Amino acid sequence: MKNPNSIKKILCKDIKSLEKNIQLFVKNPEKDFTRNRKLPFQQIMKLILALEKETISNELFKYFGYEADIPTASSFCQQRAKILPEAFRELLYRFNQHFKPRLFRGLRILACDGSEFRLPLNEKDKVTYMKPSSRSVIGYNALHVVVLYDILADRYTDAVINSFAKPNEPRGLCQLTDRIENSGGYKNLIIADRGFAAYNFFAHAIEKGVYFMVRAKDDNTEYMIGKKLDELPDQFDMTVHRILTKSKSVRNWKKPENKDQYRICKNYFDFVNESNSEYGMDLRVLRFKISETAYENIVTNLPADFSPATIKKLYEMRWKIETSFCTLKHTLGATTLHSKKYEYILQEVWARMVLYNFCAEIIKCTRVKKSGKRLKYKINVSQAMKICRQFLKSIIEADIIILMEKFFYQ
Repeated sequence: MKNPNSIKKILCKDIKSLEKNIQLFVKNPEKDFTRNRKLPFQQIMKLILALEKETISNELFKYFGYEADIPTASSFCQQRAKILPEAFRELLYRFNQHFKPRLFRGLRILACDGSEFRLPLNEKDKVTYMKPSSRSVIGYNALHVVVLYDILADRYTDAVINSFAKPNEPRGLCQLTDRIENSGGYKNLIIADRGFAAYNFFAHAIEKGVYFMVRAKDDNTEYMIGKKLDELPDQFDMTVHRILTKSKSVRNWKKPENKDQYRICKNYFDFVNESNSEYGMDLRVLRFKISETAYENIVTNLPADFSPATIKKLYEMRWKIETSFCTLKHTLGATTLHSKKYEYILQEVWARMVLYNFCAEIIKCTRVKKSGKRLKYKINVSQAMKICRQFLKSIIEADIIILMEKFFYQ
């Protein structure tokens, strides 16, 4: 059974393994980190992982102790400039490999969502700067991040980081889907909100052997089905076959007799080209009641043995990614960055996801308290993650399980 010390050793070992292949993760492999410095590769990686909301100088004082002979803020910036953001992305992948996923009926449940990360104002950064508009009279800088989050394991698994000026969420999810590894003896299920209901993503998931479950707007649902919702029962569960093509001319269609099944690719669609003019897919479309006046539409490729009640339950679980974003941004400070440089911002966004997973694994080591037969105490995640961050810095040497269990609530 893993404990806080073993989890910390795993993370430190993964950082050390990156150093063994350091030429892949630094800008100048022949020069970077070849001389002895106060901030060698492993140290600077841990320091960026553990950054809080203070200035760099204060962070260095807290990390190394209030002594005279500590690295300066300038030396920190010089050392971090040598590291590629991909080092932290690779660290996320390697750290996750040590922990088995928790499954639901043989499925790993991955929630997908996008989020905006506001950055310090920097008009010179053309990648992230947004010109003045109704949202901001002076303009602002932002990144758009699309993530995959393992709901049952409480763990970020992957992300695509784009300029906020062109936040193409379905395209980002296609990239994430293509990167999913199907090894491990289990299937993957991606649950996403309305912004991801796109035929291109459905096709990428089908080709990859991944299940999906996406909420769809009423008009999108009507377009997929080919009928108005008013013409159908209040609640339904149906399977439709759709053929995607870029040609609007019926004469070019292979099955013009099945005209109702065709849908025109108005935007990009990766699986229709000169050699393959059509792409067919089966979609299961559900509509169920969630309140007296509200209904939800779900598009999926899950088999029929997943009942509408089960699908409804699964979609409700997606909300956990929203609470994880709140913890990532505010508790761990993913929006409190220490630079305006784009590559440093990427470092810190990836580092916060690694830190989140590190803290989440340690929190799982706590024991749940019970009060009587019905009431259960929950751990205060915000306090627990703050303790875990100090544990990573080696500031806390006491039994952090005991410390975290002091912060429970009903």
